[in-house]
Amino acid sequence: MIASGYSSNHSVIEVRNLASNALVGTDIWGGKDPKGRCNRFQPMLLSAKISLRNRFDYAAQNDRLDDGTVNYSTLSKTILKVLSSRGANRDDPGPLAGWPGLEIDWNVADLINWIFVYLTGRRANGSVPDAALAHSYIRGGCPCLVDGPLYEHPLLSMDTLQEMEMTLRLPKGTLLSEGVSLTITAGYLPGNRVNQSAPYSAVLKLENIKIPTLIGLNPNERLAKQMVIATVEIDPYVVVGQDHYNELEQIVVKSIEESAFETLESLAAHLVNRIIKHFIFPYTTREPFSDVRVSLVKPSATTFAEAPIVTVSRSSNPAIDTTSKTLWEEWLSWNTGVESRVPFPYQGRLDSWILDNFPGDSSGAQAGDHPGDHQMQG
Repeated sequence: MIASGYSSNHSVIEVRNLASNALVGTDIWGGKDPKGRCNRFQPMLLSAKISLRNRFDYAAQNDRLDDGTVNYSTLSKTILKVLSSRGANRDDPGPLAGWPGLEIDWNVADLINWIFVYLTGRRANGSVPDAALAHSYIRGGCPCLVDGPLYEHPLLSMDTLQEMEMTLRLPKGTLLSEGVSLTITAGYLPGNRVNQSAPYSAVLKLENIKIPTLIGLNPNERLAKQMVIATVEIDPYVVVGQDHYNELEQIVVKSIEESAFETLESLAAHLVNRIIKHFIFPYTTREPFSDVRVSLVKPSATTFAEAPIVTVSRSSNPAIDTTSKTLWEEWLSWNTGVESRVPFPYQGRLDSWILDNFPGDSSGAQAGDHPGDHQMQG
């Protein structure tokens, strides 16, 4: 929750795991059309959590809905309208046809932001679509557009909102994870106006990637691979154009399966290095630089506990983290554009590709912990 500094005297309405499908993101194989956009429908689950500035006392006392709360049936139907707003194919844009300037890539963040526009009249970062777009009308009608411009009569009132969180999860978005999700959260301050900035966050999460690897201190653990379960979070996750979570999964999987560390701590630090240098720097906007959080679970390590867990968090900002500064300087000296990205899909060994293309790369070494890491064990 980004609104931790706000009043606790509030109420929350939540719709969880609303099921639908759409042309969004990339499919399980990283499939894209010639323009880099998703080329097939895929299932999705969308959850919305709306924190109201005040308690819904009247609705609670009178057992009736009023403006002090949110009709979760209307909320669900409005979200489904947005999720179905993509047509059957790229040549049939559906009810969004005719909107000027609506040549967007429909990555996951695009779709979540259009849900924000439908519900609040603004994108999650507080900005409003351009004037022509805001005054256009969706063919077939939309509850938030009937009475006037998009940002004047949204479904939800800025005066009542304290925070809104949207999570779009693709359960079949990648090959080895249990799902990829993007959670966008916006905070609303009293008296918000058009284009006024507001608290905002966007977190990409790859959940529970199961990878066999050689890991452990004990002699028997050096004889065979065992399962490690990795979860990776990027905060904020900001890309222009297509999504790249399949490329992120490839880096995570190859970095872990090719390793032979004795401790989860060293493996986690190594993985964070790889993600920062070979994903954050070449794929994200770096405005701002992202924080990377890696959690590793080793289920077979202990007999009478479910599993040990090691979590490492680090900023990729070279101005505040010394390890990231080293990685950044190396990347800048070798960066030649798209060629600096790990090929996708890549069938060879990642460590060999890094050695061939980035001689002396510090993210490729099986190094131990770094001073900039924030480690937790649980």
